[in-house]
Amino acid sequence: MHARISTIEGDAGKIDDAVATINEKVLPVVKGIEGFTAVNFLADRSDGRLIGIAFWDSESALDASVEAVDPIRTAVADAMDGKVVSVESFELVAQSW
Repeated sequence: MHARISTIEGDAGKIDDAVATINEKVLPVVKGIEGFTAVNFLADRSDGRLIGIAFWDSESALDASVEAVDPIRTAVADAMDGKVVSVESFELVAQSW
């Protein structure tokens, strides 16, 4: 399994706007992408930071998802008047759930 971690920084007061965008735009898109397994979002409301961790069943699925995911990641950043500050990919090597 592989994961992509995206970090967005923006207006802390607009985290709920970003969450609405996630529910309305992100989840419907990623659920339809082949190889998608799960996604989790973490918010630091005091700092205006949002982290998304998307899981893919293979490295090739992760790579193939880039074109579909880039615009929806930008939509989340726009919803909180922010910017994407990092996008990193990793191999999942252990988990407890």
